[in-house]
Amino acid sequence: MNLKTILVPTDFTPEAERALGVAATLARRSGAEILLLHVIDVPSVPMGAAGINNIGFSDKSDEDPVGTYVPKLVELTKEKLRAVMAKYNDLSLRKHVVFDDEARELADFVTREQADLVVMGAKNPEQVEPADHTVERVIRQARVPVLVVKGRVETPNLANIVFASDFKEVPGQAVDQLKTIQQICGATLHFVKIIPPRLDINTQKDTLNLLSAFATKHHFDNYTCDIYIGENKDEAIRRFAETMNADLIAMTLSGRSGLAQFLFGNLTEKVANHASRPILTLSERA
Repeated sequence: MNLKTILVPTDFTPEAERALGVAATLARRSGAEILLLHVIDVPSVPMGAAGINNIGFSDKSDEDPVGTYVPKLVELTKEKLRAVMAKYNDLSLRKHVVFDDEARELADFVTREQADLVVMGAKNPEQVEPADHTVERVIRQARVPVLVVKGRVETPNLANIVFASDFKEVPGQAVDQLKTIQQICGATLHFVKIIPPRLDINTQKDTLNLLSAFATKHHFDNYTCDIYIGENKDEAIRRFAETMNADLIAMTLSGRSGLAQFLFGNLTEKVANHASRPILTLSERA
């Protein structure tokens, strides 16, 4: 993967700001350009809501609400974007602003724009109420890796990466993406396969050999190979990441269809939804 453009959706929340901080670190280390995407989700804002009053008129005004609200919202958005551009003036940044439904536009935009990586913010699982499916839709539709930065991130360093897989059919493009991120971050990779309880010692040894063969085949450096026992793979992956004090969990999101995609694709989405730390979904889709 040649990292030239990083797409960063922003709604100017703290989560989006932390995601931009991670993207900025990657851009500085790789020389990539950052493309900021902001979606003005006008239909979802009810007239008379606090957000409308906060930008300059009340619901008792005689002015046309929509005709007044939209220009003021555009101007407010421009001000926020100027502040972001000024803060990261050492980077190459572009911006793109559209009016649409946020979830739909984000998912559609990442399929159209020729970005190499999407970095987006998300709240911790316990903060999301009701459920927000925007991240899910972007992960499913993106043809490039998606790095979801959760609220717990305080520093943009991604020096400790867990890669969870079955290690049997990892797409070559996903391997390339993982190696690129590792090299840019200067990270240690922790390859892990979740196994059920009660496996005999020979099977455990065979599993470790499988991981070692994978690392050797693809010429990885600076890695460890581990097995972790657990009935629930989603929970086991998150626990292993906690044990390793990982900065990031990486998993594949294959473009395959059928039973394999149903089983493993769902596992990746579960980890993305439930994990309290950042997750990178890798894809083989072109």
